[in-house]
Amino acid sequence: MSRVVAALSKLLEPGDRECVCGDVEELRLSTRVAAVNILGLVIRRQSAQWTRWGPWIALIGVAGVTGYHLSGLVSVVDTSIFIQIRTYLKYGVAYQPGGVSPEQQIAFSATAMVALLLWFWACGFVLASISGRALWLTVFFFYSVVRDSWLILTALGGNIILKRTVWATILIRFLPLDPGILVLLLALFFGIRSARKGTLNRNTRLLLMAVAFVFVFLLTWMQTWFAAGLAHLGEKPYIASPMLYRIFPWLTVAAPVFSLPLFHLKPREQHQHHRSV
Repeated sequence: MSRVVAALSKLLEPGDRECVCGDVEELRLSTRVAAVNILGLVIRRQSAQWTRWGPWIALIGVAGVTGYHLSGLVSVVDTSIFIQIRTYLKYGVAYQPGGVSPEQQIAFSATAMVALLLWFWACGFVLASISGRALWLTVFFFYSVVRDSWLILTALGGNIILKRTVWATILIRFLPLDPGILVLLLALFFGIRSARKGTLNRNTRLLLMAVAFVFVFLLTWMQTWFAAGLAHLGEKPYIASPMLYRIFPWLTVAAPVFSLPLFHLKPREQHQHHRSV
């Protein structure tokens, strides 16, 4: 069997791979014919996944909606840390927008970063739980949305000026070059790994949900510091927007955590559930 055929066969599930490799050896197919047949089987297997609701929920709900809101939060945290470091190195003072103290900014950035780790982990868990064989596509789309959706919308709105073209900037940003995104991708990987092991017990899931609620309310409250600071800079009185409006984006990014009880009961828990029924 050629290296090309062996590499393509790795795109298949273990059971399919064993049958296909056996047929290729038995029928003595040429490399080209074997590669075409394997690619055709891969496409058919992938297409069959999209007849279920799971991959669509993963693609639109988690990768699309949650990924978009996560993109904004990641950009806010990255920008806040970058501005603080640059201001201190250049001027030797802390950056205090609208009177928001450095301590408040550190508290917000630290809380948001820990929350991001939990939310990326939960996104990985949910994507792996409902995507099936389409996981590679839903994870790729999730990463693309998180990395570039905020940048594209901000650039199109004229709020930032790009030194390069939009596509060149997206291509450069697509590479996980900064330490922050690497840490978040590691959390995403561990979420996928946890889903595949299926060892997340009920108490742990409930605890994670409670922690997510705490982060949602903490970050909603901390966000008012910056809103009041912007009002102060504009010499206007600060009028808080409705609570539902302020909390909705945080609930959206935390939605995968809140959905954890729906996925992967441990075998022991399933057995106890059937016995109780």
